[in-house]
Amino acid sequence: MMQFKRKNSYPPGGRFFYVVPETNTYFESVSGMLNLLAEVENHYNLNKLPVPENLRAKVEDYICRNVADGFCDGDDEGLARSLYRNITYWSMEKTSRDAVKRSLGEGESKWATVFEANNRASPCLTCTHNLRHICSTCNGLSSVVKGLTYGRQTFVNQYIGVCAMTGCFLAVMVFLKSGEYKIELERDKWPVNCWLRGGDKDPCQNKI
Repeated sequence: MMQFKRKNSYPPGGRFFYVVPETNTYFESVSGMLNLLAEVENHYNLNKLPVPENLRAKVEDYICRNVADGFCDGDDEGLARSLYRNITYWSMEKTSRDAVKRSLGEGESKWATVFEANNRASPCLTCTHNLRHICSTCNGLSSVVKGLTYGRQTFVNQYIGVCAMTGCFLAVMVFLKSGEYKIELERDKWPVNCWLRGGDKDPCQNKI
């Protein structure tokens, strides 16, 4: 298993996070590892599931597989690491900015309405591909997102981060109109409730 190089350090993005595999429930904490572990343990107990004896080790291993190289060490035991762990601030901004440029050049329907954007964002709240640990709601990134959407915001901006499928800010993606375009690639690779699975073209250009 992989572990933090420094036990008292915070992961990149300033958040500890974990998805309980038995229930596919996402947890995060900005208060520290102990706070996250307490929430996860409580979730196990409420669902009458046995709490893993090595829960802390499992959490560290999960975080290590979802952050950039260099923060952790240890044996990966041949297990898959996240394909999107190397998403960076610069790649997120560039991907999102390029998507906005393409959207603005597609014709009259440049932006989704706030109603449409909120409907699109709703499934993201419980989606495991919603990377909130990258800290897209930090002050600096929030201002970038507001600039890209010309001040447009959903009601859930604080709960949506970066789309792991595209590397794009979700708060930007949901506002980009894709009009008559359709996804040509395999739709079953998108999460079941994702609005992109329904036929809209990925405004950030599908990377799958």
